[in-house]
Amino acid sequence: MAAAGTGFHILPPGEDRCVWMSAGVLSYQLCDHRFDCDCCPLDAAMRRRRSPLAESQARPAPPPATALPPGRRYSAGHCWAQDQRNGRVRIGLEPGFASALPPPRQVVYPSPGQQLTRGRTCLWIVLDEATLSVQAPLDGRLTAINGQVPAAPHLLVAEPLDHGWLLELDAGRVSPGGDALMDAESAALAYADDQSRFTSLVHDAMRGRGASPDSARTWGGPQIESVVRALGAGRYVRLLRQAFRN
Repeated sequence: MAAAGTGFHILPPGEDRCVWMSAGVLSYQLCDHRFDCDCCPLDAAMRRRRSPLAESQARPAPPPATALPPGRRYSAGHCWAQDQRNGRVRIGLEPGFASALPPPRQVVYPSPGQQLTRGRTCLWIVLDEATLSVQAPLDGRLTAINGQVPAAPHLLVAEPLDHGWLLELDAGRVSPGGDALMDAESAALAYADDQSRFTSLVHDAMRGRGASPDSARTWGGPQIESVVRALGAGRYVRLLRQAFRN
C-alpha cells in the first residue's frame, strides 16, 4: 500500500495511454501493438460500441477550402493555435484537413491537467473502422476542452475554426519562433502541397481498386463518403496520415 499522500500509480509517469484509458472506458490496458490502433482488435471492438449522442447529430457537408485566418499560428500536423485573453492557447484543426475527414463518431480527450508534449498525441478522433490521433502543436498543460464536441463531433468538420475548436493549453511563455509554428501565409503553402499529395494518393488508390477516381478531385460530404466506401475506412485514414503527417 502506498504511503498516505504519495498516491499509487499503475501507469509509469510519461507512459503513453491507450485511447480507451484516456476515454475513461477502461481503467488500465497494456498495449502490445505499439499504439497502432489500426491493428488493435480491442480498438476495433470498442469502436463497434455505438455512441447515441454522436450518431444523433446530422452531419452537414464539410466546408469548402477556407483561407487561413492571419491571427493564428499553424503546425505541420494541421492544427491551428490562437492566443486567448486569459493567457491560454486555443487549439483546433485547420479547415483543409478537417474537410477531408470522414464523419467523426467520437473525440477522446486526455485527462484535464495533463501535460501535453508537442508532436505527441493530444487526443483521438474515432471514425468508423479507424482511430486517428492528433498531435499537440505546443507543449502545455491541458486546461479546457470544447464541451460541445463530445456530444456533436461533426463540429470538427463543419466549423473547425469556430465552434469545432478542440482544447486549450497553458503553454507558459514561449520565445518568438520557439514553438516551430507557421504564420498563415507559410502554412497555406505547406498545406496546399499536402492537399495535392493527398488528392494524388487517393486518386491512385481509387484507380488501383478499379473505381472511378473522379470523386477524389472535389471534396465534400458525399464525395468523401463514396471514396471511403470504395477504399475502406482503414486505408483512407492511412492515406490521410501519409499526406497530412498526422
